[in-house]
Amino acid sequence: MSSNLPITPNLPNTSDLPNTKPAAWFTVLLWVLGLPGMLTLVGVVLVGTALGDRHGQLSRDDAYSLVPWLLLAAAFLVPWAICVNRRTKGKN
Repeated sequence: MSSNLPITPNLPNTSDLPNTKPAAWFTVLLWVLGLPGMLTLVGVVLVGTALGDRHGQLSRDDAYSLVPWLLLAAAFLVPWAICVNRRTKGKN
């Protein structure tokens, strides 16, 4: 092994940041976006499974009736994923 390698990886120094504690409002935002989005997505998957035939095929009308619910789940989960990404990077 080379002695030039650092012992620890180059992690950001959190002592320079003014506030390292996660913001409470951001945690609430994660819950408000994540919980309804996940429940809607799981509900759509379960209803789609229940409406399918024994081979897992959905009729066209049943599939079209689930599209608005998938869009609603996406409306919650896309901002939630952006917020989770910011939280894991330590920005909020």
